This record gives sequence, C-alpha cells and structure tokens, in this order.
Amino acid sequence: NIGAVQSGPDHTAGQVVEVLTSSDVESFPRLQRPFVDRMWVEVKAGNGGNPMPNSRRRPANAPQKGPGYGGHGGTVFLKCSHLIESFLDVPPKIRAEHGEDGDGTERGMHGKDWCLQVPLGTIVRERVNSGERSDEGRRIFLSQFRYQFLRHQDTYIVAKGGTGGIAPQSFKKNDGRSG
Repeated sequence: NIGAVQSGPDHTAGQVVEVLTSSDVESFPRLQRPFVDRMWVEVKAGNGGNPMPNSRRRPANAPQKGPGYGGHGGTVFLKCSHLIESFLDVPPKIRAEHGEDGDGTERGMHGKDWCLQVPLGTIVRERVNSGERSDEGRRIFLSQFRYQFLRHQDTYIVAKGGTGGIAPQSFKKNDGRSG
C-alpha cells in the first residue's frame, strides 16, 4: 500500500531505519559511473609532412646531408585492456598529429600516435557508403565488420599515418647529370 496511512503505535527511530534499509534497497546510482557500451567515433590519421622545397640532394661524402624530408603522420590504433569497462571517456573525434615539414637538411618531426584503450569484446565496424540514396536524397551508409578484441593487449590499426614527403631531387637518375 503506497501512501496508506498507518494507525497504531509509532515506530521508534531504529525501527524506521530498519524498515527503510530492508524495503528500500538502493544501489546508489548517483555514486555509480554511467556505462556506455556503444558509440560512433570519427577517426583521422595524421598527414605526412612536406619536404623542403627546391632542395638538392648532396653526395653521401659531402659535409651536408640530403634534403629535409617531411616527417611521418601519426597513426590511430586501438588496444584492448581488461582494465577498461566502458567507452565513457572516449572522445567523439580522434585526430592524430601531422608530421612536420622538412627544414634545411633536417627531417621533420614525426606526428605522435594516438592509442585508445578499449574493453574486451569490443567490435570495430566501419561506416561504408553503399552508393545508394534515401528518398530525401541522403547517402545510405552500412556498417561493415573489421575486428573484434578477444584477448588482452590486442592491437588494431584503425587509421595509418601518412608518409613524409621526399624531395623531387631524390628521384634523380644517378648518371652524373647535375640538377
């Protein structure tokens, strides 16, 4: 009887606490962290850096080294861990760093990789354009299976970083012509 008025002897404070704790079993949801088990994440790997423009490759025995190549872009990969329980702390957009441009005779810095830890049993799917359109003219995407994490410390590359640029003079034929 919810909200019924009870007549009879009044309960003592100890009996009221006992009645509340036995009948109103609360799991304290305000103290528990929310649980996220499904989400879409937009992932972008880093682009490779550009080489130094108009640079000429020097001979190997010359004091200066070759032209400044661009650094490689960062890679985004997922790593499985039994310590992670949900996707609560995963950002909706993940972008790895780009490689830096070449400078002088120095190669550009490589972009940092982005490692995202996921729980066991995670299924990775990719949104693929089906080539069809809906009645409103919107593109229709399908999700395709890519990988499932079944073991601790499994890794899967989601987006591979770009290769750093190489100077055009590096493709020169080795027949003694200058240029």
